Amino acid sequence: NESRKILKSAYHRGEYDVRTYSKKLGGILENRYTPTQMLTLHQAEIIGAFDDAETAHLFDALKEKGHAIAILSNTCEVHWQEIVTTYWFPRKTDHLFLSFELNENKPRETFYQIVEDVTTHEPRDIIFFDDSEENIRTAKERGWQAHQIIGGTPPLQQVQTILRRYELLY
Repeated sequence: NESRKILKSAYHRGEYDVRTYSKKLGGILENRYTPTQMLTLHQAEIIGAFDDAETAHLFDALKEKGHAIAILSNTCEVHWQEIVTTYWFPRKTDHLFLSFELNENKPRETFYQIVEDVTTHEPRDIIFFDDSEENIRTAKERGWQAHQIIGGTPPLQQVQTILRRYELLY
């Protein structure tokens, strides 16, 4: 539903607090859920697909070779607090680009410009992974080496295969 997508995007940019977001989302969903149920549904979106020892090893190997690691996330403060207290990977990154802090989100071009400005990396030197075709398209238009991670093969295996093509893994 397009109105739900627009609302979620605005929420991830920090335009609404969780209470306002839940109330507005409840309206879109014809108030089929109580506010408590809405919050539970919202928190259930959090997943830790890359939160394992093999991914931690990959992060360490890339950092040992001098590569910077960044997280670019369309997320809200509630999800981020859950992620940062539950998972290890935010602590192993060099840069965190969080939509609710930046008041921007992917695929808006400004989001990508902020990443370039903060990291000072040339667009051609940025290898970017995302599950959204739209986010990948915008990154490629900026000159990034962007790759969509899709279902089927486990995400980590897809990332490793791509990094081998760039000769960053052996």
